[in-house]
Amino acid sequence: MLLFMMVLVHGPLRALSTDTLWTAWKSSTNHDTLRLDALNRLIRAATTSADSAYALALQQERFASDACLVEWRIRALQHQANSLWELGDMRSAIARHDSVLAIQRARGDSAAVASTLRAQAGHFTRAGDFERASELYHRALRIRDQLGDT
Repeated sequence: MLLFMMVLVHGPLRALSTDTLWTAWKSSTNHDTLRLDALNRLIRAATTSADSAYALALQQERFASDACLVEWRIRALQHQANSLWELGDMRSAIARHDSVLAIQRARGDSAAVASTLRAQAGHFTRAGDFERASELYHRALRIRDQLGDT
């Protein structure tokens, strides 16, 4: 009985949370970063649907670009890359990761570059391309070594 009650209550709470996040995202009276955070949480909640996560990440990127919020644009591109990998569009996913890398390199953020390379390597590992994954992991490790972060 208790399990049934937990399942019954959990559904509406999740819907309310999603509705609340959507309202926060759509309200132009909220601060930009609050709106982007709400959208970011919606994207993470949509992990069971890569199509939905991708569509939300596209909205997030447009908004962040228009508002000149580079960190949020990076997050949006990362979400897009992850969704595209899930959808099986490896070429587009790599292009999104490359966009993230270009921004991070332009900012001189070597630690973030290493992190993105590791994420990309993880995708290649799951796809079974171990040679490419190994190459990316080694590039990330070299950067980390240069930073003194092993």
